[in-house]
Amino acid sequence: MAGRFPAFFSLYQMENTRLTFHKEERLKSIKAIASLFQDGNTLLVYPLKFVWKEYDHGAPVPVQAAFSVSGRNFKKASDRNLLKRRMREAYRLNKHQFYAMAGERKIIIMHLFIAKEEVPFTRINQAMLTGWGKLRRKWALSGSQIPGEQLSNQ
Repeated sequence: MAGRFPAFFSLYQMENTRLTFHKEERLKSIKAIASLFQDGNTLLVYPLKFVWKEYDHGAPVPVQAAFSVSGRNFKKASDRNLLKRRMREAYRLNKHQFYAMAGERKIIIMHLFIAKEEVPFTRINQAMLTGWGKLRRKWALSGSQIPGEQLSNQ
């Protein structure tokens, strides 16, 4: 079975079928978050802003993610929590695509909600998938091969 899938798939095969969001997948390190905002790359897909960086976080997962909603735009904690819950759910349901895209890279990513009004889950989900697609194209343009894809001239 190890020969059919890349090494990172065997680690997450059971986990992906359950579509969970475990503790080691959460970005919590203050040092990593500070580094992310200091040196990270940004990408905007309304209503989300992605701040990401390749970073050796030492966790057994390829991606660590965090989610944030501005207290300036949403005064009530219940509103902020609802939007963060929607972002986490969109991430949880689609993370297998992001893991496959990341491959052997170790990535930290922060998802920031930048809209000033509440947005339905479907729009957040679509923005997340669109953002990941743009990120995939950025990686392709930077010359690093995306795992699972063959170069056309080989």
